[in-house]
Amino acid sequence: MDLEGNLYITAVIQEDYQDGKTYVCTATNYFMRKSTHAPGFIVQPIGSAAKPYWAPEGEPQDIEASVGSSATFFCKALGDPKPDLEWYINGIRLEDSKHHSVRSVRFMKPDDHNITIINLEKSDVMVLQCNASNIYGYVFADFYLNVLKEKPQFIKRPVKELKVAETTNVYLTCQTSGKPDPIVTWYKGTQQITGGRYQTQTNGDLFISNIVLSDAGNFTCVAENEEGSATDWGVLIVRRKTTIEQKPGDLENMAGTEAKFTCSGTTDFEEVANLRVYWLKDGKEITGNDQRMTTNVQDNSLTVSGTISRDSGLYSCVITNGLDKETTSAILTVKEPDSSLRVENFVVDNVAMEENSVKFYWNWDMDLNNNLQSGLHGKFRGFKLQYWIKDMKRVTFREDEILQKDLKSRYGAIQKRSVTELMYTVKDLLQYTYMEAQICVMNTHYVSGPSAIVSFVTARGVPGPVENLRALVVGSNFVELTWNKPELLKSPDDDITNTYLQGYDVGFQIVKGLDLGKIREMDPQIVDPRRNTTVLNGLTANQKYRIYMWGRTENGRGEASFIELTTAATASMSVPRFSIINLNSTFFNITWTTMANRKYGTVAFVDYRKEGVADWQQSPQEISKNWIGIANLKSGTSYEVRLSVTNGWNTASSDIEIIKTKGIPAAFSLGANLNWFIGLIISVLIIMALAALIYRLYKRRPEPTKQRYHTAPLRRRYDYDDDRSDRDYHGDDRGYRDDDEYSRGSYDDENRKADDVYDRQRYDDRYDAKYDDCGKRDDGDDYVRRNDDYDKRRDDDYYDRGHDDNYNKDYRYEDEGRRYSTDRSDNDHYGNGNGAFQPNSRRPYRTPSYDNRSSSNDEDVDLQEPNKFGDDGYPVDTKISETLGASSLV
Repeated sequence: MDLEGNLYITAVIQEDYQDGKTYVCTATNYFMRKSTHAPGFIVQPIGSAAKPYWAPEGEPQDIEASVGSSATFFCKALGDPKPDLEWYINGIRLEDSKHHSVRSVRFMKPDDHNITIINLEKSDVMVLQCNASNIYGYVFADFYLNVLKEKPQFIKRPVKELKVAETTNVYLTCQTSGKPDPIVTWYKGTQQITGGRYQTQTNGDLFISNIVLSDAGNFTCVAENEEGSATDWGVLIVRRKTTIEQKPGDLENMAGTEAKFTCSGTTDFEEVANLRVYWLKDGKEITGNDQRMTTNVQDNSLTVSGTISRDSGLYSCVITNGLDKETTSAILTVKEPDSSLRVENFVVDNVAMEENSVKFYWNWDMDLNNNLQSGLHGKFRGFKLQYWIKDMKRVTFREDEILQKDLKSRYGAIQKRSVTELMYTVKDLLQYTYMEAQICVMNTHYVSGPSAIVSFVTARGVPGPVENLRALVVGSNFVELTWNKPELLKSPDDDITNTYLQGYDVGFQIVKGLDLGKIREMDPQIVDPRRNTTVLNGLTANQKYRIYMWGRTENGRGEASFIELTTAATASMSVPRFSIINLNSTFFNITWTTMANRKYGTVAFVDYRKEGVADWQQSPQEISKNWIGIANLKSGTSYEVRLSVTNGWNTASSDIEIIKTKGIPAAFSLGANLNWFIGLIISVLIIMALAALIYRLYKRRPEPTKQRYHTAPLRRRYDYDDDRSDRDYHGDDRGYRDDDEYSRGSYDDENRKADDVYDRQRYDDRYDAKYDDCGKRDDGDDYVRRNDDYDKRRDDDYYDRGHDDNYNKDYRYEDEGRRYSTDRSDNDHYGNGNGAFQPNSRRPYRTPSYDNRSSSNDEDVDLQEPNKFGDDGYPVDTKISETLGASSLV
């Protein structure tokens, strides 16, 4: 890299690619505590293949870990072509290794570059290798895992006697080793240190900020782990700070005259012998090599003899005793003999202001540069731009020299004209800061008088860290914090500052020894920039925390400030006073006092229930606001309400208060029951519609199928005479005499009495059964087969009444003679055209008998149910026929 900041890379190799990371130039101004970054560049080697090489942080390293912890090895190499990775355990390929750790479920290999072993045991000690190779070569790494279990040992003990000055910061050393990693605890005397200005660092050191005289004492460091503990101590001695009693003042001298600055101060009585005073010019110590600047040992004054324009600047007096130092400054301005020549029209560009920079413009007659009679009293050298923070000129004064060769025109190249508008950009300014500036003309020896002072506010950015962050009250589950505004917000106008600052963000994390937990953020964050106190809730009792705070602007968060502290142990709690407001028909609000007190739990919630109901309803827990709103209540209803607080361990509740919401109870309100009423009407309509549908389906149902009895025997039918008054049985037991009109005959009411059911039903009970054996009738063989619904008959699958399209039904029921007749066609299965019945080959037609028929031989034979059946299901005659003949059984 050359003097102008240019970086040159010669003979580019593959490693210069840096895994695609950019090369960035960073410029830092330590006085203004600001850095700037140039755009990044990537170096991409082109064309040539490369053997493997380790990626950044890709070479695995040795690990020493404690029992129960985890170890992760990372191996990554780059090259062209991409190298292949192979892992070895104790010289054996990973795939072939029989090491018990490799076979364990604790051994994990999530990808080719990573090996992790969890819950380490002492037997997990091993040597590992990683080899990355391609066709052009390889890289190889050998590393080990050592699992230790040892008690703490000191690496760097506390200083036995350490002297510091008040208001300074100090580190008390206590660095240890051990496995598992020791947990370091500090004590002052016998009292454990719990945070605030005391912060335990990750390496075990104790950092104390803003030392006060009462911090002096004996400090003890205790390091502990499962294997044991180690203890050491040191004494902290605090001296009073050094102060400046007499400060130097600003001077304006004519060139060639003498300028003298005086300065004196005091320090702690024990350190007077070490008191020293020295001077700085523009931040550099003045030495005895400059014979025109001398220091008087008696009064510690600084004298500048024969002043010239170059002597103008900032002079600082530094007083120190070796423990601390105090600094004060003054400005020396050396004027030329004729100061009538000044810069005119010096302005600042408030429109094109960028982050950390500002542009200035002014007019200048270029013809004066080479005119010795122009009032310059020498050769023109350029300009001197001076700027500072308003009302802080003494400590923030800065100046830039703008040499003639660096002059730039506002509108491009400098033209050959007499008056030109020049420009200059000042960089690395504080963000959003109220500043002032002026400009002077320089020649080889003198500086002209300044131009008119211009004021401006720099562009907005992120704020600096908040100042003096501390805890006012530390409870078991909360901390009350206070702080001062960020130090970089130096605008004298609070309204401007508050408009710029949008609020503060607070975060916290658990501290366990040297381990830090995940950062959690307070919700909601602070949106009022004027606030300087807040309460952080939702913490756990007797737990150590690190608490962060950031100032926030529209450009983001600034630098963080943090403190460490331990919450108080669990104790009994009290419920703060509260009031119930904004009570209406469906809502009420409960508000309580925000007084932060150790005895109050600050996580609050509301329990409420209808009066007379056993179970409580609970609102969400509130940790940031001091009020909770309860909604969706019933109008005109009484509720029992109480406020409860908790600290994570204990819960306390207030006394029950009874409230009644406004309005009419829902049970008496038509509006409240409107939905229920509409639902009821719709339900009734649906039920009615279903009933109507069921009724219609019932009316349209088909006639039920008649059941057949399989236990009763089939009977043959008789032939009836054409006059339908008598039944003549012919010798041919397979035929009946029948005319075109078949009639069952008529029966008078004396001999036949049918019940009302028979009169109403539309069927024909014609089931005659009798045994005719040599002219004798056996009344015991007659039985009745009755079916109230239909007539079961089988004759070539044709039915007698209405069940076959080949039949023509014409039922006539006459009440007087109770005449039952059926007209039949000559061509049906029962007639052969000459009136004789021709049975088919199938089971003969049978009909049930009439109820209550007379058993007389003069009337039609009654059919009676047989009282005994055979194994084949047919009835068995209980009387032995006297005369053998043809049986009527099929």
